[in-house]
Formats: sequence, structure tokens, C-alpha cells
Amino acid sequence: MATELGQAYIQIMPSAKGISGAISKQIDPEATSAGTSAGSKLGSALKVGLLAAAATAGVAMGKIISSSISEGADLQQSLGGIETLFKGSADKVKKYADEAYKTSGLSANDYMTNVTSFSASLLQSMGGDTEKAADKANMAMVDMSDKMLVRLKRIEPYLGCVA
Repeated sequence: MATELGQAYIQIMPSAKGISGAISKQIDPEATSAGTSAGSKLGSALKVGLLAAAATAGVAMGKIISSSISEGADLQQSLGGIETLFKGSADKVKKYADEAYKTSGLSANDYMTNVTSFSASLLQSMGGDTEKAADKANMAMVDMSDKMLVRLKRIEPYLGCVA
């Protein structure tokens, strides 16, 4: 006769019960260390990059400001010359200068600088008539720019041969 003393069970398929805690205990310290290290390196790289970008932007901004101040000074110089030479007709010359980008392909400042360079002799030949001198100066600037364009148009066909 058989007597039963107890029962025993054998687990054929292993259980994953409790495994996540064991894995976390192994991975967490390493992951934390790796994350801290990577974050620190990334932060340093970003800081260096941002500082370099800021320095570059600062230099560029400095050049823009310097250029603006210089252009403003040049414009003041041109305006002063026009007002001194053309007196009551200075506004007429300024109006021509404002349209110079269309009529002669020049900026207002370049127009006034060029007009100032020959206006003393022009005024003398006009007997001091500033209004006539303003009109003649504008005619001269337009004519000179047209001749430059004509010369360039004559040269253009040859430029293709050179290239």
C-alpha cells in the first residue's frame, strides 16, 4: 500500500518575478552616471558653441554699427557740402540725389559726393546761379552714368569670349 507523505512541484518555466528590481539595481547607478556625464559634456559643448556664436554675432554687430556710423558721417559731410555750395537750391540737389538710384544708378550719398567734387567750378561757370548749377550737375551725373552703361554694353559681348 502506498502512503502519500507530501507533494512536490517542479517549475519547468522560470519566472521573471522580481527581475525588474534586480535589473534596476544593476542599471540605475550606471545609467545615472552615464546620463550625468553625457549631460555635462553636452552642456559644455552647447556653452562653448553659444559663446562662439555670441562672439561672432557681437563682431558682426560691431561692424554693422561701425559701418552705419561711418555711412552716417559720410552722408552728413555730403549734405553739408551741398548746403554750403548750393545754398537756396540745396533742396533741389537733395531731391535729385534721392532719385539718383533711378536716374544714374548711384546712392544719394555717392551722387552728392560726386556733385560736390565738381560743383565749385560749375557754379563759377554759371555765374553763381545755384539753380542752374543744380540742373546742370544733375544732367552731368545722368549723362555720365548713361555713358558708363553704354560703355559696359559695348564691352559685354567681349566678356563672353574671355570667360
